[in-house]
Amino acid sequence: MIEKTPGRAGRSASRFRALRRSDGERGAALIEAAILMPLVIMLIFGLIAFGRAYNAKVTATHAAREGVRVLAVTGDNTAGETAASNAAAGLDVSNLTVSSTACTPGDPTTLTVNYVFTYQIPVFGDRTVNISETGVMRCGG
Repeated sequence: MIEKTPGRAGRSASRFRALRRSDGERGAALIEAAILMPLVIMLIFGLIAFGRAYNAKVTATHAAREGVRVLAVTGDNTAGETAASNAAAGLDVSNLTVSSTACTPGDPTTLTVNYVFTYQIPVFGDRTVNISETGVMRCGG
């Protein structure tokens, strides 16, 4: 016959009581969550805003490269600026400006894409970042 020892039941009950929080600590987890939640939300919005800004920078770089390539091949500033505007498909056209230098055969020419990026982070409000990318190529003749 197997006997149960009374000491074992007493030990597990005391362990359970030790794991329970005392009356003074009951709402501590809720208070900690209430304090940290705004910081976590701001961090998440900041990461999203950074990702969007980085995407805008990569798109502006691509647009400058495409525009200066067309400018170097054709020698037409208007065609290069139009190609750059078309390559910046994901950007807001009202915040996009494109400028270029004259294309002289054998000399380098530049095309610059400027974009004003606006982002929002709770508590900080609206902010703007100026993104400027320049492409340089030698003009063909």
